Amino acid sequence: MTNYVVGFITDGKRVLLIKKNRPTNQCGLYNGVGGKVKEGETPLAAMIREAKEETNLDIQEWIKIDTLDYPDVTLTLFQATVSKKFITNYKTTTDEIVRLFKIKNLPQNLVNDVSYICHKRLVKPNKQIELFNISFIDELGNGLNNYYIGTEQQVKKIVKDLF
Repeated sequence: MTNYVVGFITDGKRVLLIKKNRPTNQCGLYNGVGGKVKEGETPLAAMIREAKEETNLDIQEWIKIDTLDYPDVTLTLFQATVSKKFITNYKTTTDEIVRLFKIKNLPQNLVNDVSYICHKRLVKPNKQIELFNISFIDELGNGLNNYYIGTEQQVKKIVKDLF
């Protein structure tokens, strides 16, 4: 089983895409940045490394948006939401050209499902989903850890209702 990562760097209105030279079936098509996960490397570490190698952007915070399992390949999809100013600091650092596109005006030559991912799967900046760990002590003195997933507003409501 070979593991790959693909990441979509967005400011909510635009997305960075890379024009692929390889593999052969993607040559000339745009995709998110990414590549092969090295032995002993986590998908997140691979995503951080690949983004730096391909765009010269040092992005540490990524949201995993999906994992797709195929017969011989596992593909982990990530998203990084960055500021409008930060996203313009990218540089093409390999032989594959990186370009910034408006999500509403993507090129036609895309790897399968990239358009769908950019339009339907990317989490909007104001709707960013996070995992929150809330620790408290119950009336018997037992320490409790609860994890909540949702937007910040949703989690604040849950916490308010708890107390």
